[in-house]
Amino acid sequence: MSLDLLYFGNPMCSWCWGFAPVLTSLRNECQDQIRINLGLGSLRQDTNPMSAQQKDYVRNHWEHVTAKSGQPFDFSFFERDDFCYDDRSPAAAVAALRTLNADQALDLFHAFQAAFYRDNRDITDPAVRTSLLEGLGIDAPSILAAAQSYDIAAEYEHTARLGVSGYPTLLAVAEGKAELLSLGYSDWPTVRARLMPLLDA
Repeated sequence: MSLDLLYFGNPMCSWCWGFAPVLTSLRNECQDQIRINLGLGSLRQDTNPMSAQQKDYVRNHWEHVTAKSGQPFDFSFFERDDFCYDDRSPAAAVAALRTLNADQALDLFHAFQAAFYRDNRDITDPAVRTSLLEGLGIDAPSILAAAQSYDIAAEYEHTARLGVSGYPTLLAVAEGKAELLSLGYSDWPTVRARLMPLLDA
């Protein structure tokens, strides 16, 4: 029997990018013992270009994440003058793929993160999302069409009603009870130490 894990995040959340190696280790080391269920939460839905103040705020977060996790960031992102930090379209694409293949949805979540943070690619651009989907061997037109009709706002509201207010959040569900494995960033040894007793039970 697999242990159910609930992972809540957003593909444009910098701390979730910091947590990405932990999720990779989790999937690689425990893949036969766990089932990861991905939930998406709200981060930013700004439809106006980022201001200088907003860039300073986000840059500060990125600096903290890379210092804590070692994850790479391309800080030339902040040279953009017209970027609108709106997470809805990437999150909806992940959600649309999740209805077909949960593992591939996690792969796409990671691909979006790497493209955005490490490679400075604009994942709010449909052409970029198409390229990343195709890179995973996924039928991009079908997923992007499904994403357009997916009610990501309703999922964001559902996540908030569950009481999830920070990302990443990782929970294990055992015998009807939720055990917290990580609220915000934790490293892999910490998460593993919390998880092993549940797998051994």
